[in-house]
Amino acid sequence: MKNETWHAYLAGLFDGEGAVTINFFVNGGKYLSIKPVVEFTFAHREETVALLKQLHKEFGGTLKAYKKRDRGKERDVVQWFCADLEKVEAFVRSVYPYLRIKKRHAELVLKAIELLKPHYGSSAPRSPEIMLELAKISDELSKLGRSKGKRKWTYEKVKRFIEKHGDVYVKGSRNWLSKEKVLQILELRKQGLSYSKIASRVGVSKSSVARVVKVAEGRYKGKDKCQNIKAVLGELNIVY
Repeated sequence: MKNETWHAYLAGLFDGEGAVTINFFVNGGKYLSIKPVVEFTFAHREETVALLKQLHKEFGGTLKAYKKRDRGKERDVVQWFCADLEKVEAFVRSVYPYLRIKKRHAELVLKAIELLKPHYGSSAPRSPEIMLELAKISDELSKLGRSKGKRKWTYEKVKRFIEKHGDVYVKGSRNWLSKEKVLQILELRKQGLSYSKIASRVGVSKSSVARVVKVAEGRYKGKDKCQNIKAVLGELNIVY
């Protein structure tokens, strides 16, 4: 089956039976995080299993069979879902040109993915501003339909969470370099201060100061990808 025909077929399937969501959750009990999720769930039959296996082969994700209670009865279903940012993007972009009903769904998810990309691969959470923007997208996506049950994380819920904790961190204690600290490090470096003096003033390690400065100047050669620092520099419009 040619890719074009296959992706057009998937688009029709997605228009009718697919679901895409922006899922918020508290990661490890520490901070508010988010993932885009695309999924299909069908009655468990030989042909639907074969179809979802093909989807799984191309886009990865998770394929599982389980019993689902529906109208008081249990039935066997098979489900494919994917929550990996790059794979979700690959799927959505592959079907986008052929969508008729859920084109707006796809556009919203791709918009969310662009906001998530700068921090992709980083263990640090996104900023409160980005999380609120993503919550707005999630709300709009929900209004378009196929929202399963009562959503836990609406824009208002995310806003209250951030107001309560003063951050996206549950305990309000960051263990990564915030945008404010990165900016402060770079400003002090411009003033000619040494790594040691900057570290003392900002309250971070000397090695953290060195990483920020070297990444900002395009000189960093370490094994650490420094995704969080790069994301913050991007938010500050600093080209590294």
